[in-house]
Amino acid sequence: KLNPYLLATIGFVFSVGSFPPMAWHTVDAIFFASIGVFILVSRTSIHSVVFGIFFLFLSAMCKQPFYLIPFVGVVFISINYNNRIKLITSILTLSLCIGIYILILFSQDAFTNFISLTSGSTKLKDLLSAGIYSYLKISSLYLLPPFGMWLIIKKQLVFKHVLIRKNLVPYFFISILLCYPLLKFIYALQFMEVAYNTSFSDETAKLLFIITIFFLIDNFSIEKKYLTIWFLTSISWCASVSWGYQTPILFSTPLLLCFLLASNLYFDVKKIVNLAYYTLVLGSVTYFVAYQKPYCNPVRHLLTYKIDSLFPKMHGINVSKETYEKYTEFSSLVMKYGVNFKTLPGMPLSNYLTNTNSPINIDWVFNAETNNYNQSIINELEYKKTIVFMEKNPQLIGVLDSEEKFNSTVAYFIKNNWLKIDSTYYFEIYKHDGQQ
Repeated sequence: KLNPYLLATIGFVFSVGSFPPMAWHTVDAIFFASIGVFILVSRTSIHSVVFGIFFLFLSAMCKQPFYLIPFVGVVFISINYNNRIKLITSILTLSLCIGIYILILFSQDAFTNFISLTSGSTKLKDLLSAGIYSYLKISSLYLLPPFGMWLIIKKQLVFKHVLIRKNLVPYFFISILLCYPLLKFIYALQFMEVAYNTSFSDETAKLLFIITIFFLIDNFSIEKKYLTIWFLTSISWCASVSWGYQTPILFSTPLLLCFLLASNLYFDVKKIVNLAYYTLVLGSVTYFVAYQKPYCNPVRHLLTYKIDSLFPKMHGINVSKETYEKYTEFSSLVMKYGVNFKTLPGMPLSNYLTNTNSPINIDWVFNAETNNYNQSIINELEYKKTIVFMEKNPQLIGVLDSEEKFNSTVAYFIKNNWLKIDSTYYFEIYKHDGQQ
């Protein structure tokens, strides 16, 4: 029997330990979806159906891929509860939530904008790429060693009269998944010139997801415990459908559970608690070492500057010398040019840090977010006479004459058509020509 707190701890290490230090609405969606699943699994009353569906609806409001989750909840209620009244209640609750949300949008004259801004930029091929193809392009290097070991065992080959035991395969498998990318990453850091956005990347969660699907299909059942795992796995899959972080690791607990169960069923691992502890220790060491080089930052020992001296909202966050100097410059520019500003193409949350209101409703202004409304955004910035702080060396987003998703057409237009009125080490300052 596996201690649920041990399983939760392993899931925490894998999910949180691999997460880049940034605000991300995927985490909000996982939070609300987890609450909804907990309510529907642990309770069976009419009230639990209402509250469970409500929280699943909230998860769908956080990120588009989670639109699926409330409907998965309805299917779960239909099969698990086997009660027509509760099924009808779930459908009515979901319909009511959707209806109220639509009415709110209409009352704010925002329905048309909602539809236009949440459709068009993401296409079916993006869903297929993130939700299916990303699982098919995994390097075979992760699969060959453990399957090679399995074949050796299958043929009962003996090395020096010692028979390799089948129950060692899962230990070898998880070791390959974590140690190979870690060693590769350490080598790159030590002996190669790496970019600022270089970070540790592993295929562990994707391979565990594949194992989970095969395990659930092979042991298909409508028992509550299996339906619950299907429910939780759907959250993992939805969390992986993204432009920038296509992995189910942000909700890895059900994947790790199925890895342990499959190890017990197919490889005769009797003491899965021992495998669980091994996975916990190995995962803790791997992610601790790997994230000594955080995403879009230098190695951790160079992050010595306390940025809360500039922005109290970033209390407890240490940054590099370059980042500190950049935000010091940014703070000075706000004091010089006032609160009617916009940073382009990046530096999201800049208005939040300075307790100011953004002149436009998009925080990170690049093509994937602007959804072909570039000219409208430019017109709004011109109408509001906004001062633009243009990053000279932006991270992740290009400033080119391109419609590519991770490029900012708005920033490119302003850079080439507005009047440059000032320049610092990290920024160029623009205003619309003729603006007083």
